[in-house]
Amino acid sequence: MSLPDPTPPRKLSRWPLYGPFALLFIFMIGWSAVWIWARGEAVRRIDAGAQGLRKAGYELSWRERVVGGYPFRLNVTLTEPRLRDRSGWGLEAPTLEGQAFMHAPTSWIIAAPQGLTFVRPVGGPVRVQGRLVRASLTHLTSAPPSFSFEGAGLTFQPAAGANLFGLSAAERVEIHLRRAPAAVGDEAGVWVSVEGGKAQLPGLLGRLAADKPVALQWDMRLSKISALRGSSWAEAVRAWSDAGGVARVPRAGLTAGDALIGVTGGELGVDTDGRVKGRLDLTLRQAPRAFDALEAAGLAAQPQIGAAAAVVAGQGRRRPRPALLRGGPHHPGSHLPLARPEGLRTPLAGAARLRQGDAMASLYDRFILPRLLKCACSAPPIMKQRAKVVPQAEGRVLELGIGMGLNLSFYDAEKVTSVTGVDPAAELRAIALAAPRDPRLALTVEDGTAEALPFEDGGFDCVVCTFTLCSVHTPALALAEARRVLKPGGRFLFCEHGLAPDPGVAKWQRRIEPGWKAIAGGCHLTRPVTTSIEAAGFKVAWRDSMYIPNSPRIAGWVEWGEAVT
Repeated sequence: MSLPDPTPPRKLSRWPLYGPFALLFIFMIGWSAVWIWARGEAVRRIDAGAQGLRKAGYELSWRERVVGGYPFRLNVTLTEPRLRDRSGWGLEAPTLEGQAFMHAPTSWIIAAPQGLTFVRPVGGPVRVQGRLVRASLTHLTSAPPSFSFEGAGLTFQPAAGANLFGLSAAERVEIHLRRAPAAVGDEAGVWVSVEGGKAQLPGLLGRLAADKPVALQWDMRLSKISALRGSSWAEAVRAWSDAGGVARVPRAGLTAGDALIGVTGGELGVDTDGRVKGRLDLTLRQAPRAFDALEAAGLAAQPQIGAAAAVVAGQGRRRPRPALLRGGPHHPGSHLPLARPEGLRTPLAGAARLRQGDAMASLYDRFILPRLLKCACSAPPIMKQRAKVVPQAEGRVLELGIGMGLNLSFYDAEKVTSVTGVDPAAELRAIALAAPRDPRLALTVEDGTAEALPFEDGGFDCVVCTFTLCSVHTPALALAEARRVLKPGGRFLFCEHGLAPDPGVAKWQRRIEPGWKAIAGGCHLTRPVTTSIEAAGFKVAWRDSMYIPNSPRIAGWVEWGEAVT
């Protein structure tokens, strides 16, 4: 009996073994082709932009350009880049490094690791170096694109033979420019902030500040922004002005030593010869010295200075607000028409983050953020910190940024005559008025900001400030105002989170702060606490500090204590 031959075994396919590698190889070839195309496109756009600037009269050059970053990024390094416009302004750097990811080729981060030099047509070059010098450029197809500049630990050193620059150093400088959503209109926002500045003579800042810190905040809205186009900056400004463009300044402030110059409103434009024109409503403290400095710097003519001084002298102590100079229908002579300073020949690049209540406020700011803040600020470890300082308040008390009234239950009604809270948000003021407190505690809640308190000099025995300085626009302004409204020998009770003393923690605080501010309502992680209070002229009587238990160290460093005027 014969058996049929068995079927020979089938050979195993090798596709499962080699197939994934083959697909990966094909993908790598395709991705490499895409990256090479993107690299060429980046080079083409850089060359086209450079050619456009040259046709407009700018001088632009670099010694070497290197484009790399394969496989997932586009890295562009320019060696010895140099840019000059026809008026003489310029920008130079040993190297500029730009980076974009392949999935977002229109969003660039630009850094100057060795610093940069900006050239003034009259004053000469100024070398800028710092711990951090970087910028971001996004939404390149919009007009204008979104731009941000951030500098930390900056020093400003004029070249040999050049004129002095207004600042010799600054702890932090931020400049932002953002276009408004289409629903708001044809607008853009500008925000400029300088913290921990050190002025150097001569000039307005030097006259006002002497050896004390300088802080600046400038918040501006530009209308008709789509008309700001042209082959040169001068041509773009003329087109914008002809279209009826104006710059609205809802708020700005400059603290220089003991003097404070605030802007509570106003509009600026450009006249036919390119000069800035318009009116700003000013609030001044240390007015005589501020007037002298404004006149000496050429920012206001003597007749206007005399008229403003007369208004101040006539108002005396009857003013309901601390400002020594305010414009308005009741004080027609109190506007100071500003002459155009030389420094305004260049465009301001910056943008305002629009706050709650503005037309551009997002759903996140209105509905999500308040709940997140309430959850965080009323957490048991935070309330325990409040309980360490608030019960020590006595007499007439002013609370900065009263918010939802979380401190009210800690005041001792036996020692406190009255509590006056100030906050710019109407919703939070309403919550504070309904917050739990001792029924014997007299409470008033006022509309206002910490940088421009609506109270007379020396009107309070004690100022309470808890978890507020991290989010005010200009802490130096807020502290200067707190010192002004305190009586001689008045007490400043504080509990604030801020810059950690450990280098490793501080490094991560600086890294994540931009994103943190976006989701936490402008809260800063890297602001020093006690040193800022001392820089404002307070004498710290006692101080304690620690990391809040069971909290992230990047946001958990707190300092609390008492300072006196």
